[in-house]
Amino acid sequence: MVQFSSRWWAVVSWAVFALAWWHVTSQGAAPSLTMWLFPAALVPVVAVTTGWWVRHNRGIFVRKGPRRAVPSTQYEYTHDRRGRLVDLDPVTAKASLVTITIGPGTKHYTRDDQ
Repeated sequence: MVQFSSRWWAVVSWAVFALAWWHVTSQGAAPSLTMWLFPAALVPVVAVTTGWWVRHNRGIFVRKGPRRAVPSTQYEYTHDRRGRLVDLDPVTAKASLVTITIGPGTKHYTRDDQ
């Protein structure tokens, strides 16, 4: 069912794309080679890229197998992306208004909805 749905949407998308180009060319402008060159070059590029992406993802599935669990992550937020120390009170997470003060080497969150 998923393959049918994906293929159906692909066919519909290409049909809309072709219809849009037909509309552009029927506006009275003289068709030229450059006007048809881009869509003609785009079709094989999209097809090859999509095929490569599907093959790549199937290769990952063959190597790793189906997912058995969500990967674990750590949510420690002691430093921001620039390496500044983050001073964050756990109560601040539920605040509706928070002020962030950035100092030299530190970032301080203050709850302001009290």
